[in-house]
Amino acid sequence: MNDFKICMRILQTAIFFSIFLVIVGQKTSGKTIKPPSSAIHDVTDQLSILSRLVNGIAIQNGFDSNSITPDALLSELLHVGPGNVTLSEIQNLKTEGMAKDYEEIVKSASTMTKGSFGMEEVGSGFEILGKMAENLDMLKEAEALNLTDILEKATSAHKVNKRVFSSSIHEFAENIDKIFDDKTLIASATTPMIEMFKKMVKKFDDFENKCEDLASYKSYLKELWPMIGLTEELNKLEAVASTAKTFNESFILISSSIKKMDELNKELASIDLVVGNLPKMKLVAKNLKSMKLFFESVLSAKLQKRLLTVGFPNGVPDALQLFNDLKSEWVLEKVASKNGKELENMKTDLNGLKKFNKFASLSDSFWKILKTSNVRETLKKSEAIWSTIELTNLSSHIAKNLRTSSSDLSKCFKELNVSSVTLDFHIFEKRIEKLRELDRVAVEAGRLLSPLDKFPVLSNKAVILSLKTELQKIDENSTVIDLEKSMKNIRLNPDLKNLRDAISNASSIITEVENAEIRKPLETLESWDDVSIMQEALENTNLVNNLECLRNHSFNDKGLSQAVNFGSQFVQLDLT
Repeated sequence: MNDFKICMRILQTAIFFSIFLVIVGQKTSGKTIKPPSSAIHDVTDQLSILSRLVNGIAIQNGFDSNSITPDALLSELLHVGPGNVTLSEIQNLKTEGMAKDYEEIVKSASTMTKGSFGMEEVGSGFEILGKMAENLDMLKEAEALNLTDILEKATSAHKVNKRVFSSSIHEFAENIDKIFDDKTLIASATTPMIEMFKKMVKKFDDFENKCEDLASYKSYLKELWPMIGLTEELNKLEAVASTAKTFNESFILISSSIKKMDELNKELASIDLVVGNLPKMKLVAKNLKSMKLFFESVLSAKLQKRLLTVGFPNGVPDALQLFNDLKSEWVLEKVASKNGKELENMKTDLNGLKKFNKFASLSDSFWKILKTSNVRETLKKSEAIWSTIELTNLSSHIAKNLRTSSSDLSKCFKELNVSSVTLDFHIFEKRIEKLRELDRVAVEAGRLLSPLDKFPVLSNKAVILSLKTELQKIDENSTVIDLEKSMKNIRLNPDLKNLRDAISNASSIITEVENAEIRKPLETLESWDDVSIMQEALENTNLVNNLECLRNHSFNDKGLSQAVNFGSQFVQLDLT
C-alpha cells in the first residue's frame, strides 16, 4: 500500500514533461505545500518557454533560426522521435481540477460506514426478497384458490367413460369400406365376403354401441372438460411452491437481512452522501486509467527512445547545467547581439523556468519510483476497483429513494417464521405435471373429437339398423347374385352412404386420439396430498406481509444491489 500512496503523491507535483499535478497536498511541519500549477495548459506553457530558450541557444551557436524549429529542437532535447513532437501522449492526460475532486472524494469516503455488518450479504437477502415479490399477486391469488374443488374435478376426470376411445371402430370401418368399394371382386371372393357379412352381423351390437359412444362423446367426457384452463390456476400454486422453496433455502439469509434494517439504513445514509461525488469519482477513475495506459506506453518498445527523467538524458544535473549556462553573461550578450527582443523573452522565460525547476529534483525521483514494477502492479490492482466505480449506474436519485424506502420498511417489516409445513417439492412437481396432462388431454380430446359433431347419423338408430337388415340377408347359402344385390342396396342408400362416411372419419379420428396418448393419463388416479398442502406452505411465515411491505414502499432491490456493489468496491480503496 506504501507504493500506492507514493503513486498518489506523484499526483501532488508537476512532473517535468510528464504533466502530473497535485492530488493531495504534502504536509511538512503541519503546513501544506501547494504545487505551482494544477492545469495542463500551465505545463504546456512551460514547454513553450523551453522551446524559445532552446531556440535562443541555437542562435548564439550560429544556427540559422529559420531552418530549425523550436519544436524540432525540443523534440531532440527530449529524445522523442520526429513524429512525436506534439507530445500527444502527455497532452491526453486531463488533469485539470483533479486535485480538488480527489480531496472531496477523500472527505466523503471518511464519512462512509465500512460495511462491518456484511452489507453484501444483506443486499443479497433483499435481492432474493425482491425476486419473490415479483410473484406477490400470484401468491395472494393462490391463497384464495379453491384447490379442493380443483382436485375433486381432477379425481372425477379419471372416472370418465373411456369407451369413446376404443379402437374397435377400425375393423368395422375397414369392412364397410370394402362394401362401398367398386373394385371389390365378388365373383372371385364370394366365400370371404359372405364370412365378412356374417362377422359384421355377429359384432353389430358392439358397432351400434360404438356409434352411440362416438355420438355422445361430449356427455361421456363431461368430467374431463373442467380441466381445460387448469394450467393457469396451477401457475399460481407453482409460484407458491417456487417461493416456498426459495424461502426455505434462504431463510437464514433473508431473516438476517430484515433484522439488520437499522444498520442497513445507516449504511445507505453514508452511501447517499458518497454517491453525490460519484461523477467526480468517475472522472478520477478515467484519469487514473489514462495515466496507467501512459505509463505502460512509456515503458513499451514503441516509446523506448523517450527519456522523460525531467526531460534530459541525465536527469536533474542536465537541467541545472542548462540554467547555469543561460545565466552566463556570454550567452546573454550573444543572444542580444542577434535579437534584442529574444533576450527580453528569454529573461522572462528564465524566471518562469527557475520557479518550475524548484520541483525538478522531486519530479525526477517520483518518475523513477513510478517506473518500478511494484507501483505499476498497485496501479493495475486499483484499476479494477476504479473501473467498477466508473461503470456503475448508481445515481443520487436512486440512493436517496433507497434511503427513504428502507427507513419506511423498518416500520412495516415483521420477523419471519420458519414454515411449519413439510414439503416434498419433487412429488409436488410430479403431481402438478399430471394435472397439466389432464389439461392437455381435455384440450386435445375436444379438438380431435369435435369433427364428430358433423355426423348426426351416428345417433340415428333407424339408419344403423337398416344396415344391419341388409347385412343379415347374407348367410352361408347366399349366392354371388345375393351378395351383389345386397351390396347394391347398401351403396345406393344415401343414409347408409352418410353412415359409411361417418364411420370412416371416426376411425381416422380415433387413430389421432391414440397417437395423442389421450387415454393413458386418465388410467391411473393419483393422491393429491402433496398438492393440497402446498397452499399452506407460506401460512404464518409473515413472508407475504413483508413482500407486500416491499411493494407498497416501492423498494428497489436492484438499486440496493447497485449500492451494495458500489459500497463494497469503494471501501476497498485506500484513499489516505
